[in-house]
Amino acid sequence: MALLFKSDVDDPVAWERALKRLIPELDFRVWPETGPLAEIEAALVWRPEPGDLKRYPNLKFIASLGAGVDNILSDPALPEVPITRIVDPDMAVQMSEFALLHVLDFHRQMPAYRSQQKERRWQALPQPRAAERTVGIMGLGQLGSDLAGKLAGGAERLCPSNPDIVAQLHLAVQDELTVSLQDVLLRRTGLGTSGCQGLDCAEAIGARMAQLLGWSPRRLAAELDAYQAYVARSHRFKTP
Repeated sequence: MALLFKSDVDDPVAWERALKRLIPELDFRVWPETGPLAEIEAALVWRPEPGDLKRYPNLKFIASLGAGVDNILSDPALPEVPITRIVDPDMAVQMSEFALLHVLDFHRQMPAYRSQQKERRWQALPQPRAAERTVGIMGLGQLGSDLAGKLAGGAERLCPSNPDIVAQLHLAVQDELTVSLQDVLLRRTGLGTSGCQGLDCAEAIGARMAQLLGWSPRRLAAELDAYQAYVARSHRFKTP
């Protein structure tokens, strides 16, 4: 079977390698090097040019490289063949994380703060509680449902006795490139300087970070030990 690959953003070498592990005899062709048009039986595409898919008289199916197929269905000359799309759990996770990032960015008034930064001025802005925000999601398919779950869980407190929420941890790891437990507890949130100094929730937050960053059990234990040692050292300077 000859398959035509067309995408300006995806790596054809990686796709050919992966598909040939499953179908060794696959004739993998990368657009515009199509070869004889009548030999193309399948198309794996992202944003094909309108009218291009109609050129292959023996096309049996079209597979979208993305989660959606709007870029294919908008073709007025689309051939009448089955259309499939990729269902990848990791894609839903990445898309919902991206959406969560921007929801939190708006919630914390970061666009206004960035404008202030350009003007070299500082004015504290109101910071409403996450539970007071209403976020609308247009559609609860695979992507929308994953985002809804993250938004609902994102408002959960990291520590019962402090206002910092789970979404702040996601923002710190995914956007601010935080890689240590001490950074989260002492700089990205106020937990390390609160009454409990983060000791009540360090293990739970460390477990969340381990999941987000792919830490091994040894790395997680080292992060917890380092933070607990830091807190112990800070107690030496307290007066009776």
